[in-house]
Amino acid sequence: MPRGAVPYLPIDPADVGRDYDAVIRVNSQSGKGGIAYLLSVDHGLELPRRLQIDFARVVQHDTDSTGTEISSKEIWTLFEDNYIRTGRRTLVAWSIDADSTLSVTLADDDGEHHHSAVGTGPVDALAQILGVEVLGLSQHSIGDSNGACGTTREHGSNSGAATYVEVRRGGKSAWGVGSTGPWSPRH
Repeated sequence: MPRGAVPYLPIDPADVGRDYDAVIRVNSQSGKGGIAYLLSVDHGLELPRRLQIDFARVVQHDTDSTGTEISSKEIWTLFEDNYIRTGRRTLVAWSIDADSTLSVTLADDDGEHHHSAVGTGPVDALAQILGVEVLGLSQHSIGDSNGACGTTREHGSNSGAATYVEVRRGGKSAWGVGSTGPWSPRH
């Protein structure tokens, strides 16, 4: 081994009296795994792999500009700013009629606009309204059994759901994330 080289020796942090949260640091050299882990533990999100890759680039760009590590709270803010609160349009209301017609009300800088479409399902109909192609969509339950950090997440009627969608418009792809339940940091 070359002089000064240190081999990578993975150990369980519990072996030295620590937990994973105490040893995960995020900076410009960090990979997607640590970032995804912190979002999972602190916010209950299980990001699809392609979104992990996309968000790792966002985090790397931010930390490159500061040259410092960022906290889990700062990671959450970056995530919200890039995937939750980025749209120029907001979904205000929606309904599906008996004939499978999706009706939506979207708000933008010019006010509220009403649209309707029929598709193979609600996602297809919304994609038609927005003029996008859906490249991928995944969803999972979020929430925990008593609202305390570190408890086992419950799955069912009392939990919410996180939805991740990747779309393409005009040759450019983008991600959006939404929730039907608890959406705040768990710490």
